[in-house]
Amino acid sequence: MVIMPVILLLLLLSIVFGVKLFQDMICWNREKSSCIILEKQVSSLQEHMGEMERVYSGIRGMRHDMKNTISVIMQLAAGKEQAAKKKRREEYARLNEESALKRRLMEQETDDRYYKDSMTKKAVSIAAYEAAGILK
Repeated sequence: MVIMPVILLLLLLSIVFGVKLFQDMICWNREKSSCIILEKQVSSLQEHMGEMERVYSGIRGMRHDMKNTISVIMQLAAGKEQAAKKKRREEYARLNEESALKRRLMEQETDDRYYKDSMTKKAVSIAAYEAAGILK
């Protein structure tokens, strides 16, 4: 009869060992699941970081392009200002030349009128002197 309690005790110990083993397996599965979840989160974060790096790289490229574009626009604007200044200078030079020509024409017309007036006066004077008998 001593065998029966020993067998029962062994059965009890095997059941306790089985329960403990089952609990360890459940704990191990939970740890394994959490490790898998963490690994997936890490890989997801790495993909997200890679995508963000590509986005930032694109933004840096766009920023670089925008700086170049603005620089070109500024140079073109400066060139247009220079062209406008040159055009104004040319217009002023043309107007100056035109006014100088007009002034010369007016001087010439004035000289011609003076000459005609003086010639007319001289002719009148000569005619008057001749009529008066001073010039014969």
